Amino acid sequence: MLTRLSLKDSASVSATGTGSTFAVPFSCDYAVFELDITAAATGGTDTLDVFVQCQVKSGDWVDIVHFTQAVGNGGTKRYFAKLASCLAETMFENATALSAGSVRQLMSDAYRVRWTIGNSGVFTFSVTMVAVTDGN
Repeated sequence: MLTRLSLKDSASVSATGTGSTFAVPFSCDYAVFELDITAAATGGTDTLDVFVQCQVKSGDWVDIVHFTQAVGNGGTKRYFAKLASCLAETMFENATALSAGSVRQLMSDAYRVRWTIGNSGVFTFSVTMVAVTDGN
């Protein structure tokens, strides 16, 4: 079964921020996250870093996806990241940086999006999650 969820609706942002918590009311086996940048700032030094976070049992938020950094003069872009509950995860220390273009295979029942804008650029983007349950 596929379920499409909007973690961040499309909107222009000009400052660093964090979206609302989105609770997933069911368990899933895989998740595909899509970052859709529909308008980018114009300067080559303007940057956008987008992260998907999950909440762990302690209540801490952990970065699990860090999409490739977008630059202002890079135009529109779409990026995808896939998580799988059956894949192994290497050990890491909480609060350690997740490099751009990376994924941590952690599943949760609560997700949110955070973003960092560099050099005061304005970007319009959305983030969706497609949750896949194999039914077994």
